[in-house]
Amino acid sequence: RQALYTGLGRAYELCEKAEQARAIYEEMVAYARQIGATGMECVGLNRLAELYNMALLNSDKAFVLLEQAWAVAERTGDRRGMAEAALTLSGAAGHSFDTDNELRYAQQAFALARELEHPHLLANCSRRLAYVYPGLREWELGERYALEAQQRFEALGNSMLVNDVQRLL
Repeated sequence: RQALYTGLGRAYELCEKAEQARAIYEEMVAYARQIGATGMECVGLNRLAELYNMALLNSDKAFVLLEQAWAVAERTGDRRGMAEAALTLSGAAGHSFDTDNELRYAQQAFALARELEHPHLLANCSRRLAYVYPGLREWELGERYALEAQQRFEALGNSMLVNDVQRLL
């Protein structure tokens, strides 16, 4: 069911129907809580937070949801959920021009992804750091993470994100 919820929510996002996506993700979180599926709950909270941050333009609500996702993941020992929450927190901090927390959360997410050896998370965390460091005038670190992200996305066959990080080189 998680794939159904995330797929449908993402489809609504791509069609710029944020309110419908919000309803799907809220239903996903409610269902996950009902059946005790904490991993699904974390994913739903992260998707909902990202939606609030990017489409609904409510970063305060996004941070509240991400704190909930982090708490659920931490309480249950879900390292992947913690990494995803930290990665999304980094993006939310970046949109709020909070560069200190943007970097802190990105590094935290990267460390967790490396510990898990999770290819998608590592690629996304490398990409996040590739965007964070140039904003801090750390050009060499930005380039290093952009190259790493490029290699990781190439290995995953994700040409769209390969092209995205190539713009940073």
